[in-house]
Amino acid sequence: MEEASACFHSLTEPVDTSTGTGRMMMHMLGAFAKFERGIIRERSIAGQQAARCAL
Repeated sequence: MEEASACFHSLTEPVDTSTGTGRMMMHMLGAFAKFERGIIRERSIAGQQAARCAL
């Protein structure tokens, strides 16, 4: 993002990636999203395996 000199300014939330705090917040939000995606994937796989065993 820094190479392109692009910043994100939210109109409804106090997020501004032109500051160090804003960049940290975006990294944290990305990490939480990636973590949740992993949990959803694990649960989906477990559900598929349980459905196969139930047949």
